[in-house]
Amino acid sequence: MPPYGHDREPGPPRNYFGIPAAPTVPPQTPFVPHDRLDPARHTGELALRIETLSDLHVGTGQYARHGGELVREPLRRSGVLAIPGASIKGSCRQVFEALTDSVGPFDEPMLRLKPDPRVPPPKLSAAAALFGTLGFQGRLSFDDAVPEAPVEARLIRLSAAYLPQHEVGRRFYGLLPPGAQQPPRIPVWAIPAGTRLVTLVRFRNASEGEIGGVLLSLGLGLHGAFVPRLGGGKYDGYGCVRFSVTGVRLRAARGFGAPTRHDAPEALREFRERCAGAFVPTAKGTEALQQLRAQLVAPPSPETRA
Repeated sequence: MPPYGHDREPGPPRNYFGIPAAPTVPPQTPFVPHDRLDPARHTGELALRIETLSDLHVGTGQYARHGGELVREPLRRSGVLAIPGASIKGSCRQVFEALTDSVGPFDEPMLRLKPDPRVPPPKLSAAAALFGTLGFQGRLSFDDAVPEAPVEARLIRLSAAYLPQHEVGRRFYGLLPPGAQQPPRIPVWAIPAGTRLVTLVRFRNASEGEIGGVLLSLGLGLHGAFVPRLGGGKYDGYGCVRFSVTGVRLRAARGFGAPTRHDAPEALREFRERCAGAFVPTAKGTEALQQLRAQLVAPPSPETRA
């Protein structure tokens, strides 16, 4: 049988849906520099916990023999299973772009590496101004996520991936529709469902609205959340996660003195509500959020599936 592709054998039904990527508003977010701390913005870090709601595979491209077959190796940091910060950032950015009507990272105009001080810097889309673009590193980064407690990888099997048949814009993966399950053939090592991992989100000169947009893009909406997907195997229903904020640390505007911590539940709730209230999606972003909330839901429990 020929492989699945754009002009080959039609692929089986999958669980992806698209949100248009074309912007409807011109870039209007001002360029924010890195060389000083803005007293009207926040610099610090968010402590996050990630709970895997289904098995999650992040591969390295390497294989190892196990039980007489080659199995895809999972990502590890110092021998410990991990989710790369770049994977979390990419997932977060994809949603943030949809919420703010931003173009993709390669559709932004490239900034000059040595800007001319006589020329005002160009305005960027909201996503590029925070996450970065060509010539600008951005003001947001994610650390690799590692388990809170030791955990062993679980062997799972994925079906064969295939190229999507149509361009759908930004592609997201929800629950598997009836008839979408395919024969699992490819053995991979995965982080088991029910694992708790921790990571840090570091931000510099971020407004409260930007922080609120990041939290919402991680599925942490105060008025209705969704369940993001990470890693490979999303087309088979794997990689479902739930984020939670466990702490906030903010630096002083001039960089001196002890940082302000918000670890108590009431302080965390007040900070989240303030940031959430400061973020307003565009009209297209509101439609995208409704679609995400409707389709990115928690997977059924094993008892329900049984």
